[in-house]
Amino acid sequence: MVSPFTLLALGSGFLVAEVITVAVSAFAVSDKKHRYLIPWVPTMHFYFPMATLASYKAVYELLTQPFYWDKTTHGVFERTQDLAETQPE
Repeated sequence: MVSPFTLLALGSGFLVAEVITVAVSAFAVSDKKHRYLIPWVPTMHFYFPMATLASYKAVYELLTQPFYWDKTTHGVFERTQDLAETQPE
């Protein structure tokens, strides 16, 4: 198995990486115009794993359906109803 020293070294490395990530993110929004974003810095811990999952999904779709466009729908409305109302009779 893995020695306790190796686990401690890996854990310390991960902890240092997280501290650096938070410090860089906080520094990036420390300007006067962006200071209101500082409370959102801890949410970056959720952003990076979600971005990783999205990139895995994109690679999977690229390999399985290269010409498929997984387009985001914006707004909830009936397109056929809007067209029917604007069509002259």
